[in-house]
Amino acid sequence: MILAGTVRTLDPVRPLADGVVLRSGRIAALDVPHGAPGVTALPPGAVVLPAFEDDHLHLLATAAARRSIDLSAASCLADVADLLRTAPGDGWIRAWGIDETDLAEGRLPTTAEVDAWVGGRAAVLHHRTGHDRVVSSAVRGRTAPPLPADELRDAVVELDAALLAAGVVAVTDATHTNDAAALDLLGALPWRVTVRAMVGADRLAGVTPGELRGRVTVTAAKVMPPTVGLDGVAAAMRASHDAGFAAAVHAVDVDEVDAALRASAPGDRVEHAGLVLPEQVEALAAARVTVVTQPAFVVDRAAKYRGALSEVERSWLYRVRSLLDAGVPVRASSDAPVVWPDPLRTVAAAVDRELGVGERVDLATAFGLVCAPLRVGGPGDLVVLDADPFVVGPRRCAVLATVRAGVVVAGSLS
Repeated sequence: MILAGTVRTLDPVRPLADGVVLRSGRIAALDVPHGAPGVTALPPGAVVLPAFEDDHLHLLATAAARRSIDLSAASCLADVADLLRTAPGDGWIRAWGIDETDLAEGRLPTTAEVDAWVGGRAAVLHHRTGHDRVVSSAVRGRTAPPLPADELRDAVVELDAALLAAGVVAVTDATHTNDAAALDLLGALPWRVTVRAMVGADRLAGVTPGELRGRVTVTAAKVMPPTVGLDGVAAAMRASHDAGFAAAVHAVDVDEVDAALRASAPGDRVEHAGLVLPEQVEALAAARVTVVTQPAFVVDRAAKYRGALSEVERSWLYRVRSLLDAGVPVRASSDAPVVWPDPLRTVAAAVDRELGVGERVDLATAFGLVCAPLRVGGPGDLVVLDADPFVVGPRRCAVLATVRAGVVVAGSLS
């Protein structure tokens, strides 16, 4: 494939090219040779960029959310009640996306309220963060059944197509409950995106770092302080290192960041880094760890942070600029289903964040959080946008096509 038109390589040495030549799934040249046959001209105004990655999400939870009642737009408990009352069928009710900070009442519903709305049915309302839920009385003592195999497969096919349509060609599943069986289930599903997955640090039996399980490559060991306790983080990290894994530590607040730093090794990851003190920035740099953060949280949850944090604390939220300036590698992600995996939205949030404006970055740096520069010899993974984000801004761009290994896998170039 040969594409002629504006290419934003994101390479600081050579940021622009006049086209790209793809051969055997890789970039053979940047700039189209004069008189080359079989050239496809980009649509007017369209621009090529490197394809995107999402380095922290939860695939099965996101797929399940697509098969659940969406409560994320509810602004009051009456909205939640209306949505639940219209649930089809007579079996389990699954709902996702409730968040007390979005509700006028400032609280989650009670079990008694849910009972009144669902008429005795078993109902599970998952919090937007994935770390809380509300259930009806009929659920107590019971576990919600998994999605039927055919329904899960259909949901995964839809999610995979949606990821590719958003320009995402590779993801990392960061679910802390992944064990050998869960990884096998994940790997047996029909992904076209490249899937890497973590394994729970307390579930390493039968799992080897770097191994391929079906379509999934095993990466780091996920450490959850709420599960092992702050005092148990260091031991969990050391056990992960002893088993050959890099550790990826969930760290939303400053205490969790401290716990991660106590036993960190080069190559480890700090997931979220929700609140990072100024002195912790330098400590993260010295530890040679990577921070995987979520810039969109600062936009989507701005009302919550304004109400819960001081102005100084808000300047420590989901840092990017200060970490990069200190030499900390930073990647951006969605944490889907908390936020839908839309890299253009993530990039926009990193550039024009509402809180902690000192952590804003320029557009080229923001794109560098979700993709790697295009280089000759590199993978032929591209995204074609309908407009140049460096001219109109990322919020006014849409994905026309996604190219993976030199093949159009979503959208069209015609």
